[in-house]
Amino acid sequence: MKQILLFQILLIFLITFLNSFQFKFKNENEFDWIQKQILIANDGKVGEIFGYSLDMKANYCVIGSPYSTVGNNSQQGKAYIYENNGTNWDLIQILIANDGKASDYFGTSVSISNDGKFILIGSPYAKVGNNSEQGKAYIFQNNGTNWNQKQILIANDGNTFDNFGLSISISNDDSLILIGSPYSNVGNNIQQGKAYIFQNNGTFWNQYQILIANDGKDYDFFAISVSISNDFALIGAYWADVGNNIQQGKAYIFQNNGTFWNQHQILIANDGGFDDQFGRSVSFSNDSSLILISAPNSNVGENEKQGKAYIFQNNGTFWNQKQILIANDGNTFDQFGLSISISNDSSLILIGSPYAPVFGNNTQGKAYIFQNNGTFWNQIQILIANDGEAGNFFGTNNIDQGKAYIFEPF
Repeated sequence: MKQILLFQILLIFLITFLNSFQFKFKNENEFDWIQKQILIANDGKVGEIFGYSLDMKANYCVIGSPYSTVGNNSQQGKAYIYENNGTNWDLIQILIANDGKASDYFGTSVSISNDGKFILIGSPYAKVGNNSEQGKAYIFQNNGTNWNQKQILIANDGNTFDNFGLSISISNDDSLILIGSPYSNVGNNIQQGKAYIFQNNGTFWNQYQILIANDGKDYDFFAISVSISNDFALIGAYWADVGNNIQQGKAYIFQNNGTFWNQHQILIANDGGFDDQFGRSVSFSNDSSLILISAPNSNVGENEKQGKAYIFQNNGTFWNQKQILIANDGNTFDQFGLSISISNDSSLILIGSPYAPVFGNNTQGKAYIFQNNGTFWNQIQILIANDGEAGNFFGTNNIDQGKAYIFEPF
């Protein structure tokens, strides 16, 4: 698999738990989160990397396990659905692609619609016809009891090694799907990257438009990360050059004018530098008013690759940089920002720092919660797994079966 997959964030369940929990506050000093439950695949085996991807909405959560073996197919991949019974999270279904093959890595990316009716799962290394690693995405629909495979999405212009499905996002009303194909060539530009919009016609999703950066270059990896909200699509290009800064990174906003999606704005970090990889992860708030973008390779003072995250706020027309988030206890090579999430009401932000050391345990990993005080976001808590060890990357172990952690406010 490509290097980018090896660095895909392997974090924790809490990343999307923020979006479905009702918070109760006394005051900022009394606010606390406690570890509630550890989820482990019932049929898991060494090396399956359960927890590689995750999403949670409408009392359901889905966890990708892209290295899972299915029958005799090694690394075909699976996805696990859990339901909250009011107290704990129970495994209710395992999803497998009907046409899956070895080394598809089904479950590399996952996304659930707001109402829980649809689940979208990326299989970016799936072969399409004679095209190795062109990639696919699978839609599963809930029939009231189970999720059944409804449709396979494939790029109309797909080619070998595009890795379509490496990043995915479903719109708030389920009508639109955004899928990244970051290794796609564009004209003579090698691996510039593309993003595909699929629109629901009432029954199925049809490819509607291909999004391409107006200023794209070789190896930008446009669409390494994607997020769609209302009439806006947010797309990261974390290897894009900015001036003389190689791989500083950019993020692109496309707006729907009612007929087509047009490039609306390019976001660049005001303090960006060489190899920051700004755009590695991107996220819209529910109402599109806020954007969160990570730059996990950013230097902070003398700390190389400590990492940062950037908040952009909409002024009615464009998004302007509002704040830079940095871990108070950050260290060299923490890569703070490899995973990010915004709560539905935009009051909380969660940021993963999977390479952070904990009490001498290298790369055990941490996650940071930031709370909005009405004007800015302040760090209020650091989350650490109770059973964490060196090399866990907080929630997944590259050489083990993998776990997912649930935290609740207390």
